[in-house]
Amino acid sequence: MEPPSASAPRWCVPWMGILLAVSLLTSWNPLATAKLSIVLTHAAEGKNALLPVRNLPEGLVGYAWYKGRHVNSNHQIASYVIERQENTPGPAHSGREIIHPNGSLLIHKVTLEDTGYYTLQIIKKTFHNEEVTGRLHVYQTMVKPSI
Repeated sequence: MEPPSASAPRWCVPWMGILLAVSLLTSWNPLATAKLSIVLTHAAEGKNALLPVRNLPEGLVGYAWYKGRHVNSNHQIASYVIERQENTPGPAHSGREIIHPNGSLLIHKVTLEDTGYYTLQIIKKTFHNEEVTGRLHVYQTMVKPSI
């Protein structure tokens, strides 16, 4: 009889390796982890804010950004056609927003009223569109009193 501290018999080691490999292969899927997202953004009042987009899929025709948590034509900030590299303002456009070719939304000189949710709609060539919502937080800058 072997002491309890002895290692497992050699015939068990390959099975443990195979089980580990199968476990990793079934749980690790790079496509499933690359989900479309908007990075949470913080910006000081009066500064520019960029809402970056991550993991854009291939085969896109364009983008549309909306103020709020849902796609609503009355709250459309702007749309962007990739082939023509053209921004078109929507009803919620303040004149300070621009969509970059990578889908990110830039807002110039943010105000406290810009704080909130923003929704990006990506338009695919297949017309199977996707939506993702992100948040912008604008904080007030402290002004030092003059002495």
